[in-house]
Amino acid sequence: MTDYQLTRGEQAALQRVFPGADTGNPVERQTLLDLIEAERADHAAYRMLASGTRGQTRRLLMELAADEAKHMRRLSAHCFLRYGSWPQPASCALPRPACSGRKLWAQLREHYQDELAGANTYARLAAAEQGELRYLLEDLAKDELRHSRILMQLLEQ
Repeated sequence: MTDYQLTRGEQAALQRVFPGADTGNPVERQTLLDLIEAERADHAAYRMLASGTRGQTRRLLMELAADEAKHMRRLSAHCFLRYGSWPQPASCALPRPACSGRKLWAQLREHYQDELAGANTYARLAAAEQGELRYLLEDLAKDELRHSRILMQLLEQ
C-alpha cells in the first residue's frame, strides 16, 4: 500500500475533525502503529489460548480475540483518517501455542495484567487528545477493563 497524500482541502477538513492534528508528526503516528501492533498480538494470543481449551473458556477467549481484532480495525481506520495512509502489517509471528493446566493460568494472569496496563495506557492517551481520537481511546480503555474482568472470571473458575 502506498501513502496517500492529503490535499489542502482534506487537510483543512482534518483540522476541523481533529483540532490540532499534525499529519506529519511521526511520534503520534508511531504511537498509533504501536497500539495497532499490540492489539494484533493480543488477537493472535487469545486465539492460540482458545485453541487449547474447551467450553466456556474457549468461547470467552474467542470473544476476547474478536474484540482485539475490532480494536485493531478501529485504530487502523483512525490512522488512515488522520495520516492518509493505512498501517502496514507488522510481522506475522504468532505467539507460542497455548498450553493447558498451570501454564494456561499463568498466561491468563499475564494477559490480565496486560489488559489493565492497556486500559491505563488508553486512558492516559485519551486525556491528552481531543475530538474523535479521544472518544476512540476512551472506548478502548473501557474495553480493556472489561477484558480484565473476563480474565478474572476465567481465573476464578
